[in-house]
Amino acid sequence: MIRLEKLRLYFFVFSMFLVEFSAFSQNVNFVYSIKDGLVILSILIMIFNLFLTAVELRDIKKWGIIILFFILSLISYFKTQDTLFIQLSLMLFCSINLSFEKIIKSDIVFKVFILLFNLLFHFSGLTITSYFVRRGIERQAFGFIHPNLFGFFVFILIFEIVLLYEISSRMKASLFLLITTPAFILLNMAASRAAQLSLLLFSILFLLNKLLNRKSIIFLNYKFSGLMIFILLIFGTVQLTNLYPQNSIVVTLNNILSNRLLFQSIFLRNYNFSLFGNIVDYSRYVLDNSYLRLLLNYGTITSSMFAYIFYSSLRKAKNNYTMQLVFVTLMFYGLMEWYMLRPFLNIFLVYFMCDNNILKGSLDDEKISFNNNTNIQR
Repeated sequence: MIRLEKLRLYFFVFSMFLVEFSAFSQNVNFVYSIKDGLVILSILIMIFNLFLTAVELRDIKKWGIIILFFILSLISYFKTQDTLFIQLSLMLFCSINLSFEKIIKSDIVFKVFILLFNLLFHFSGLTITSYFVRRGIERQAFGFIHPNLFGFFVFILIFEIVLLYEISSRMKASLFLLITTPAFILLNMAASRAAQLSLLLFSILFLLNKLLNRKSIIFLNYKFSGLMIFILLIFGTVQLTNLYPQNSIVVTLNNILSNRLLFQSIFLRNYNFSLFGNIVDYSRYVLDNSYLRLLLNYGTITSSMFAYIFYSSLRKAKNNYTMQLVFVTLMFYGLMEWYMLRPFLNIFLVYFMCDNNILKGSLDDEKISFNNNTNIQR
């Protein structure tokens, strides 16, 4: 069984790498030509991994979750022609009882490779030429297809590095600043404001906890707090969008957010809420807000799958300040960008399905104290 688990882990992280490489490095000429093949290969590996997981899985509750997710995913696909939830279900099933610590260790290696790979080809002039300007300021994508995708890549990588350090020992404030300072410089060059603000929020609360020495974000330890936050963000998004353009404050906010609220109001007028979503046309406008995208594109029932993921993840991360902070920051980021919804790109989506031993040994997340295809193009 131990060998089977290792084999499952290898298949999982390799299939994860294939999707990440095809998404993050598709601006490199030769990667773009094979990206669909890489995704298909990844899915085939995942399907094979399903059988290995099924042999090992004895948890009736997790079987029930996965079966429900797959049923809803298939309905979602037939209604939306979007494979996002099928990808999510595959990823969740294949990650059951795997070591999350080992997954993020592998993912850090993959991301460092992808970053160096993209930078090498970018500065060699071998990437697809892309020019991004906002209000007269040139934005750097560093070989990625869009500066905002690069921003998401960077702050997820920072989360993983910080979490890995916190697992082995407390991360000192000086080391945290040493790691995050270059990240802020790169994000500033990319002018990725969503990633900048999210990493800033994470940094302030993380460093503040170095002074307060809290074991957890106390209000998140209540059973349904994570679910309530997610639901409030959904309703808050809809209400704020409905206020545009009647409210002058909302109009000002729209200008700051590069017309995000304007585009949200267009989608809200053109598509109705439904149980299983709609086929949404993104060719003319972008819908960056994760919560409105969930409601309009995927529907209320399938959106509840994401609400359940964040609820379960925060429940599992009880008394784990750093992990709680990661999920709070991701929910904040979702107000401005939708990449947090992407299976494989947001590896934290699998956390709640992984094993309970984030450290080597038998320490449980609830006992350990940390002091401390969907279209990827824009």
